[in-house]
Amino acid sequence: MFSMRFCNKKSVSLSWPGMLVSSVGHIVRPAPRKLQCKTAPLSRPVCYPAAMEKRIIQLETLSAMQDETLGKLNEEIFRQQQDIARLQRRIEAIEQKMANLADPEEIAGNEKPPHY
Repeated sequence: MFSMRFCNKKSVSLSWPGMLVSSVGHIVRPAPRKLQCKTAPLSRPVCYPAAMEKRIIQLETLSAMQDETLGKLNEEIFRQQQDIARLQRRIEAIEQKMANLADPEEIAGNEKPPHY
């Protein structure tokens, strides 16, 4: 359980879960509790501050590595999109040249006039 500190000895009403308010409007909070490590059924402590700090450092390191990998992947995708756009423009230019080569008006335009 926890102990309560009251701002005065007047009645206290519950305004929302976890928060008490006195009749004069002052907020009444529970007294602070110290964090205690409890033992699990296998006699293994539930919380180790040093172990938790080590785990947090590992998670932050992993997150930083994933951010770096994600940035590299984004750069590679961007580069590939540029390559694809460049190749599409080249294909369109080649298709246009092929269409011009097959155009009969173009062939007729290359012939010498009959007065030669």
